[in-house]
Amino acid sequence: MAPFVPDEFVPPTGLDAADFRLCPLGPEHNESDYAAWTAGVDHIRRTPGFEGLGWPHPMTRAENFGDLVRHADDFAARRGFTYTVLEPDADVVIGCVYIYPAEAAGFDAQCRSWVRADLAHLDPVLYHAVRSWLVEAWPFERVDYAGREEAAAMAYVRDPRVDAYIDALPDWQQEICHRVRDLVHDADPEVAETIKRTVQPYFVLNGNICALLAAKDHVNVFLYDGGIVPDPEGIVTAGHDNTTARTVAFRRGEAINEPALSAMFRQIIANNRAGGWRRLKGG
Repeated sequence: MAPFVPDEFVPPTGLDAADFRLCPLGPEHNESDYAAWTAGVDHIRRTPGFEGLGWPHPMTRAENFGDLVRHADDFAARRGFTYTVLEPDADVVIGCVYIYPAEAAGFDAQCRSWVRADLAHLDPVLYHAVRSWLVEAWPFERVDYAGREEAAAMAYVRDPRVDAYIDALPDWQQEICHRVRDLVHDADPEVAETIKRTVQPYFVLNGNICALLAAKDHVNVFLYDGGIVPDPEGIVTAGHDNTTARTVAFRRGEAINEPALSAMFRQIIANNRAGGWRRLKGG
């Protein structure tokens, strides 16, 4: 049987993000890990990827300790890789990420993740960060990651032409486009998506909000703000003086400043509802 990961592959020691950090799970995390998952058993069971599984189930602290020892042994033997999700500045467990051989055909690996019930809003944030990490730092071509795409698809009406555009891109560009797509829909439930200029995805609500265009080494997000939406964090990368649309470009491995981009989406939508940037500038 082929090894789960190549012999020369060095598993990452962790992942740092604004809202959390990952490090290999071990028995030293037992108390905090036990407190995290036992406080939200039903919540974890409803998390994509955990429906119908045998865990979580009632366990003692001693049994949980043994489970963490098993995960640490798997990590050392390269049979599977489990990371605890910690608060950014404290060794407090807020979730977990499991990377193991795939059970479904056609995948190299499967990934599951959960966050504490009181931090449920971080579930999609963790998912997208880990999904990008799997593309950038791991040797897998296809990862079965707990059905988040299916769950996201239920949250808004997806245009199959937009699906086709994104699905034809390299994995790292797909990840950027999927996340931008989710963010603009999250900005307002009435956002719709369509295709303009033959193949280009556009997101609209009382006018254009943004459009996607993948280039060779980056993805452009065109913001149709008339140049009037504040950009206090400086995420605009081109078209600063453009009177119709400005550009935010994302390259491989670059983090998306989600709060800043979401704020701009919401302001563009508000401007569109107020008559559009042309009317606002004219006034």
